[in-house]
Amino acid sequence: MIEHVFADPPPYSKMPHTSATLCNILSHTFQPRLKQGSMKRAFVLTVVPLVSSASLAAAFVCPAPATATSAAFTPNRPRLAGDASSSSASATIAPLRPARDLHRQQRQRGRHLVASLGGGVPEVAAVVISSTSYVVSWLVGTLVAASIANFLQGRPYSDLGLTPDKILGVPAEEATADHVARLGKAGFMQLFYASQCPVTGDLDGEYRARTLNMGVLHPITAIITHRIWGPGRWLGKGIRTGSREGYNLFASESKGIGLPSDTQRERCFRFSQSSDSVFDRGVSSELDYARAGKNGPLFGGMRDEVRKVNDKLFIGLGYIQAFGGKYNSAPFVMEGPPVGEFSSPDKSL
Repeated sequence: MIEHVFADPPPYSKMPHTSATLCNILSHTFQPRLKQGSMKRAFVLTVVPLVSSASLAAAFVCPAPATATSAAFTPNRPRLAGDASSSSASATIAPLRPARDLHRQQRQRGRHLVASLGGGVPEVAAVVISSTSYVVSWLVGTLVAASIANFLQGRPYSDLGLTPDKILGVPAEEATADHVARLGKAGFMQLFYASQCPVTGDLDGEYRARTLNMGVLHPITAIITHRIWGPGRWLGKGIRTGSREGYNLFASESKGIGLPSDTQRERCFRFSQSSDSVFDRGVSSELDYARAGKNGPLFGGMRDEVRKVNDKLFIGLGYIQAFGGKYNSAPFVMEGPPVGEFSSPDKSL
């Protein structure tokens, strides 16, 4: 039975106020939409309205197309001939021109949007489509840049030959999840290289687990893990090595975060005791969601690799093929001893 030991604060509770607020808004936006288990419904009811709203807002800041409508609002006052003060005035206001021009451009863009409203559906649609393209391009570019940064933060992606004791700063047998959490992404990767594959029976039972605040994509990873992936906050994993099966543990969505709750067992995977690693030339215990089936096209491409630090501490790297695969992995830890025995999953999703 899962007790309140799982009732840790959300991983983004220690983030700066603005980032934490954004994560909470997105979290509470996604969760009510996922009660029916429909990713398509969640996308239509959340992502589309958010992008649409951002597109309308972007219409005020995007460059206005050079149309007859917009040209009609261009403020051009002809200079009067014989104005003796024109040259001296130009020199006086030269430092103010950048701010003045920016203000004029902003006013022009706002007028263009307002003018397009009187031009009928085609012109309004053109403005919205242009703004939507701008927003989508910006979002995609940001995610790509963040993914590259997330990859580079783990470098060097090669085993430097360090021992777990040296990396952790304490004997490996005494290490806890808190010691691992203090490492950066590069330190975690070195610990992963230096750790061994669990042996048969090491991972039997239900284990507490948590994601680690490492890498620039951690806030997004936390939202996906705790709000989109399952019915509630992710708590851990259950594994039965004999039958090579497993599932994930989630807090009941009816209880909320930070309170003792019933546990739901979903998102099944197939367990392999020893499998070649995609991160180095070693071997890891593999959790393959594609082989379990019924995880959907997105999460069906998910894969975890787990290694052992000591009898009560296991570390893992999870990744989704659609989001860059091994080059965009997310670290997590599993803590023992087991808090329960392996049980039947509630459903296969």
